[in-house]
Amino acid sequence: MNQPRKQQLFMTGVTASVIPVDLDDGKSIWQIIKDNPRVISYAVIANSGSILFGYDILVTGACVALPAFSISYGELYNGQLILPAKWQSLWTAFVQFGIMLGAFSNGFIQDKFGRRVAYILGGVITAIGTVLAYTSADVASLDGRRLAFFFAKLIIGIGMGMLMSACQTYVSEVAPPRLRGALLGFFAFVVGVGQMIAVTLVFTRIAIINTSAFKIPFAVQWGFSGLAIITAFILPESPTYLITKNKRSAAEKAYIRLHGSKADVAAGLNIIQSTIDHERAIAASAETATYADCFKGTNARRTWIIILITTMQHFLGVSLLSNANYFLIMAGMSPTKSLQVSQIGTGLQIACTYISWFTMSSLGRRFLTLASTAGVGIVFVTMGVAGFYQHDTKALTYVGASILLVGSITALGLGSVWPVVANEVSSSRLRAKSSGIGFLVNAFGGGVFTIAVPYLFNADAANLGAKIGFVFAGFCLLGFTLVWFVLPETKSKTYEELDYLFEIKAKTRAFKKPIERFDVDLKE
Repeated sequence: MNQPRKQQLFMTGVTASVIPVDLDDGKSIWQIIKDNPRVISYAVIANSGSILFGYDILVTGACVALPAFSISYGELYNGQLILPAKWQSLWTAFVQFGIMLGAFSNGFIQDKFGRRVAYILGGVITAIGTVLAYTSADVASLDGRRLAFFFAKLIIGIGMGMLMSACQTYVSEVAPPRLRGALLGFFAFVVGVGQMIAVTLVFTRIAIINTSAFKIPFAVQWGFSGLAIITAFILPESPTYLITKNKRSAAEKAYIRLHGSKADVAAGLNIIQSTIDHERAIAASAETATYADCFKGTNARRTWIIILITTMQHFLGVSLLSNANYFLIMAGMSPTKSLQVSQIGTGLQIACTYISWFTMSSLGRRFLTLASTAGVGIVFVTMGVAGFYQHDTKALTYVGASILLVGSITALGLGSVWPVVANEVSSSRLRAKSSGIGFLVNAFGGGVFTIAVPYLFNADAANLGAKIGFVFAGFCLLGFTLVWFVLPETKSKTYEELDYLFEIKAKTRAFKKPIERFDVDLKE
């Protein structure tokens, strides 16, 4: 016999919404962790695609610091062997454009075939791209080598876009509300691990003056592609996806795999079902969600928040960090020392990301975003000043230190926050497509910035060197202003509560306030 369950009734004026309770309401955070070991384990496994992204995004930037890579792909400029800004921009930008294509197409793929299929496709596509990257150095002509590597990065980007959006969609759907910040934030931690593997491996190859110096780091990506494919067979399908497809029986089995046989399966699935039904009723649409729905009604505000938060990391200089090795070389640092700086910086970012799991839950997403943006902006101003003293050893040392500071401050705040917020503010019905839009915009911003940045600091272009800090300081000021007026606080809010706040068009700063609750008994 079904027992009455407590549900929450939110009221404002003449409207009321019935919202299911959080099943973990009243529990301590440690009790929730103890009760959900399977969910936490699956969330960690789901981030296999993120480690590939972290590895790839840094392995190219690290390999360009290798003398062997410059011999194969570079050219002489004023007696110095360099990689032209044009090709650096194309390689890094088209990884981002590939991510755009992958993330956008993945919205359809996830909604049609499920989250696990996206992992398989992403793994296969990145493996194909890695074949092209590995063999590109064997092409006879210089332009042919460069062009082959260009297409390799584009194909790898498509696969990574699919893997990253699938990962974030999956974790956001299975994570308990109060663990959601840490589990979604694990994305940034795993990206850091991938970067550390890349820079450490490349550092060991710096003295090798043949193509194996960079071919071995490229070949390692096959292992990460295989890991993504294996992940698809380990993870249970998302119960949210199965409920949207009216596969209640399959959703029950997936929920039990995630939470164990002692879990209240009916209550958990009823919360998912009621959230989806409510969003469909508000949208007054059919079961099939479209990208256009993301820009209609209250979803439009959610989507613009996602666009802002996914663009912000580019304002804070992530494109400069991904090119840090070559940037430091152009600023006057040796290749060996530039890789050492990257290695130290990546280690610091991993540690800061770990700290952010706790600060995100206590200080909130909005505060960390504002504080990190302000902090990075100040560092960039001081970097720009140091750029006027390019031949001073102390100034050059500070430029390297400022790169470490920018990476660490970003990891403490925005770098960990943005994937969390991007998935928290999206509606359950549109989450796969909202995630696709988020990664598409993120990749588009990455493409624009990675095309522009090498031209700003490279010796054969604007040659700003460290004075590029002033440019990014301006972007930090713009970003701080936009976040202040647009980004709400989502800490400790359930998806149902966030739905309610968006529906009543709550002001940005009102999101952090507790919602008035009235208890009502409703039979299931």
